[in-house]
Amino acid sequence: KYRDHAWFASLAPVDAPEIVVVVLVEHGGGGGANAAPVAQKVLQRWWDKKHPKETPPLEAAFVVSPEEEPHGAH
Repeated sequence: KYRDHAWFASLAPVDAPEIVVVVLVEHGGGGGANAAPVAQKVLQRWWDKKHPKETPPLEAAFVVSPEEEPHGAH
């Protein structure tokens, strides 16, 4: 009932943005654990359609794992 909302904002590619993705998971807890993986899937899908035979650059593929999320960041 009183859990934090998880949210994560991202854009890609970093040097010349073409897409912005913002994910909000109501009462989802930490953004790195719950909202970021959703954003990663959306960005991966976009990248695969735009560049079907290329590997995404590191900046577009990076997502903070729950273990790496700073304490108190939710």
